[in-house]
Amino acid sequence: MSDSYSGGTLDDIKAGFKYAIKNVPSFFLAMIGILLVTVIFLLAILVTIVLGIVYLSSNGWISVIQLVDFIGATFAMWPEPMVVGVAIVYISPLLAPLFVAIGALYGMA
Repeated sequence: MSDSYSGGTLDDIKAGFKYAIKNVPSFFLAMIGILLVTVIFLLAILVTIVLGIVYLSSNGWISVIQLVDFIGATFAMWPEPMVVGVAIVYISPLLAPLFVAIGALYGMA
């Protein structure tokens, strides 16, 4: 079996830099987009944390325990796919910047 690809790693790096130089504006705009989405998601997480702290400080631990009990009872009534969907909704703001960055890198390649 003969391999028709005669280049090596150095040729791949040269080709990558050639395309990167041609696409500098696209890379720059992609990085701005990644930063913007990251900031938006992190602000959403920050607002959630601040609202939780305000709720905790204004109503005390008894209200928090009642809220957790209510949420637990609600989850217990839902079928399994719903619980998985809700978990994905809560985890997605933490993983979204990573997925955006990986998608931008593959999109630019």
